[in-house]
Amino acid sequence: MLEDIKGVPLPLQGGTWEASTNVKREEQRGNRWCWAACVAMVLKAFGNPKRQCTIAKAVCEVPCNLEEVIMDGCDEGYEVDKIKALWEKHGVLAKPHLGAVGWDVIEQELKPKKDKGEPSRPVEIFLGIGDAGSKDGHLVLIVGAEMTASGKRAVSIADPVSINSGLAPADFDLLEAHLQYGKWSRTWTNLFWKKGS
Repeated sequence: MLEDIKGVPLPLQGGTWEASTNVKREEQRGNRWCWAACVAMVLKAFGNPKRQCTIAKAVCEVPCNLEEVIMDGCDEGYEVDKIKALWEKHGVLAKPHLGAVGWDVIEQELKPKKDKGEPSRPVEIFLGIGDAGSKDGHLVLIVGAEMTASGKRAVSIADPVSINSGLAPADFDLLEAHLQYGKWSRTWTNLFWKKGS
């Protein structure tokens, strides 16, 4: 669960973040399916919707069912060092980074590349130890960014955990070490699916 951080207001009612994507939060279907939910959210935003069960099926090697009931042995975490390959399997050429990235990278990703005809892109972050082979942690998407009137750098987080019913604001400067899941230890940028991929 991400906690609202005092002093970082959400945009005004009906307002928008200065830099944002059209990614909508989706609840993870399995207790450990944050990775499948993040992929599903991004693919849906770019017009290529896939069910989390379909995404997880390739990893769990069990049949996907129409109700998306989690099959025995399928509610598994995903190794952090295999996330890039997971994105590529779904036509997204993700760029991995060890650790957190700077505000300039977040803003660059979240603003549309009009000269290239590309929309804004979310940024995926891993909160946890992040050692090779680790499944202990949590993946979320940064889908908005804004400099507040008081000079705070705020981000909007799409967290697939069911307890978090919507997008959560977070103070960017506290994000790296603040969250209960652990330290921001990995990042993936360039999350863009091109039609035909």
